[in-house]
Order: sequence, then C-alpha cells, then structure tokens
Amino acid sequence: LFNVSLFSQEVYLSVGRNSTAYDYKNSSGESIDGLKTGVGLSLTAGVLYYFDDEAIFHYQGGVTLNQFNASAIISERRYSWNTNYLGLQNLVGIRLFETHSTFSTQVNLGANISHIISGKQFSDDQSFDIKSNPEFKGVFIQPLAGLILTYEISDFVYITGGYNYSFAFNTSSSDEKLSFTNNQLQVGFHFKPR
Repeated sequence: LFNVSLFSQEVYLSVGRNSTAYDYKNSSGESIDGLKTGVGLSLTAGVLYYFDDEAIFHYQGGVTLNQFNASAIISERRYSWNTNYLGLQNLVGIRLFETHSTFSTQVNLGANISHIISGKQFSDDQSFDIKSNPEFKGVFIQPLAGLILTYEISDFVYITGGYNYSFAFNTSSSDEKLSFTNNQLQVGFHFKPR
C-alpha cells in the first residue's frame, strides 16, 4: 500500500548553541516575572536518507543532547536552572536551491521528543536537584523549523551551518507548567559513505 525508496545514506554530527526562554506557571496559573534567557549546548548525531535521485527531499533521524537553561532574580535572590535533556529527533528536509553543486540551502521541519537526564537549580550558594520535579520531568515534545546552509568540501564530506526555532512543551500532567522557546545556532559535519 505504501512504498518509499531510499537512494543514499549519510551520517552526521552537529554542535550548536541553545538560547532558551522558560515559560513557567505555578499551580495558581501565575508566571514568574524576571525569567532570563539562558545559554546551553546542543549536540546531535544521526543518519540522513534521501528520498530521490536529485537529493531534494530527505529524512534525518538522530539522538540529541540539549541544555535548556535559564536564570532569574526573584525577591533579590539570584536563581539559575541548568538542565540536560536526551532526545530523539526526526526531520524532513527540502533543498530550496543549489549553486555550482557546492553551496545549497534547505529547510528542515520536524520534532524532537526528549526527557530530562540531569538538572540543577542554583539559588545564591545552594543547589538543588530538579530532575524529579514534576514540571521538568516527563516527555517534552519539541516541534521545530530550521534554515540550513551547506558547503560541499568533497564528494564524501560537507559542512552545514544554520538556525532552528523550536517550542518544547511537557506532555505530563502537573499543577505547575513549564515550556521552552528555543533559538539554536548549529554547525554540522556530514559524511557520505563510499
């Protein structure tokens, strides 16, 4: 009933920088004023499959490690949250244009599904483990869209650079609600097997 042909395969590794804004609501539905954007690391490793001979459409699947961090000053106390989320990312890419077979531009659309593996809240000189806090644990769904530029170094290696925008929300039921808005810059290295 359904048939998809895959024409080639690549492996890739991407390194990036997350700029994350928290949207937090307590059990009364009130937000925290003074939440600041935090910066963290992003790592992705995976495979890429092309759906056509011209390499216009592709699928990317990978494992991600994202740091979603934030800070705030509340009642003259300084707070910060440092978290690590492990996830699975699925993207569909469309090449928009290509010049001289060296440079190309593509759009990626997809989602990441992740779960917290470690997290700390720092308050002045104290730290607390937040991995088991209801608003941080559970499964986070993160739809994303990105614009990627590629430069082919050889027939077997090319590099990418780009921007992804995403919004992550927790699917678990809790009185407190937490979601992330994330802006990500990344550089990737793709390897085509011979």
